[in-house]
Amino acid sequence: MIVSPRCPSRSGGYGAGAPGAPLAQAATQPPELQRARFASQLTQLSAMGFTNEAACLRALAQHEGRLDAAIDTLLSGDGNP
Repeated sequence: MIVSPRCPSRSGGYGAGAPGAPLAQAATQPPELQRARFASQLTQLSAMGFTNEAACLRALAQHEGRLDAAIDTLLSGDGNP
């Protein structure tokens, strides 16, 4: 089955993160909510040596929780102010 990235997933949500949460919502959430939403991804990034939590949260929010895309952003330096 081919799923369009703009279509809801079978779990009822759009992209990664909280089911049903709009994609742009992650970027506007307070850091506490982002920390909870992306807890699993933050743990994985930390285990890989990405210790700047603020940069990790920005990258994860920018890519709706997609770990691979967040890593690319962090490695390219785009995740740092």
